[in-house]
Amino acid sequence: MDYDENIGAIKEPFLTVYDEIETKRQNAKLGLALLMLRRIELREKTRISLAIPKIQDILQITHLFEQHFFYLYKDSKGGSRLPVLALHSIYKVLMTELNRYQGKTLKKLELHSAADTQTGSIGDIEIANSDGSVFEAVEVKHQIPLSKELIDIAKQKIRGSQVDRYYILTTHPMHEPNEDVIREIETVKRLLGCQMIANGVIPTIRYYLRLLSSPGDVLPYYVQELETDKAISFEHKDVWNRISTGMLEVI
Repeated sequence: MDYDENIGAIKEPFLTVYDEIETKRQNAKLGLALLMLRRIELREKTRISLAIPKIQDILQITHLFEQHFFYLYKDSKGGSRLPVLALHSIYKVLMTELNRYQGKTLKKLELHSAADTQTGSIGDIEIANSDGSVFEAVEVKHQIPLSKELIDIAKQKIRGSQVDRYYILTTHPMHEPNEDVIREIETVKRLLGCQMIANGVIPTIRYYLRLLSSPGDVLPYYVQELETDKAISFEHKDVWNRISTGMLEVI
């Protein structure tokens, strides 16, 4: 601990750690793990300035979303949240332009870790009537193929509600409804009076962007969601910056 060389600001912390391991026989692996944890915590607290691309081309915007969704993240937990944030951002613009949503309210997103049974939600994204009842809902699945089982689960959620339209969207390549899925959707419509739509996230995003007078207006909202959503890590933000500035090409 009396080492007299000047090794800067890290001198005392470095010698303390070294002394704990060499003299007091503390576990080196646990010490390293703790240092890494503290470093990650510091990094996560660092506010990263996110880029907002100034583009209006629908194909370019869709491509940005695709690259961000399908990047192979080391911290994969928040990756499934990205399509939800993108669609929620699109709804923020969509609702100001379409008569269908006049007098409706886009509800705030629930925490990514919260189960629907805890929150009472019937979808990841919900649009409410003036009385608070759900008018339209969107359930987003990440890399899960469309199936009759998904439709059946959705049917249980919306039973007893007066929801007008319910979307089940997935990022999985198998997003075209097969005959079983179509049959189940028709049953939902007949029994519950709800229009159910099953499709892919990317085709839906492309379709929604076509409805907007300025598709690029979605991007500032998406960046805002990335900045504030608790499921989004430093890695997701860093990858967005590298993709949106052309430093990283995923697809």
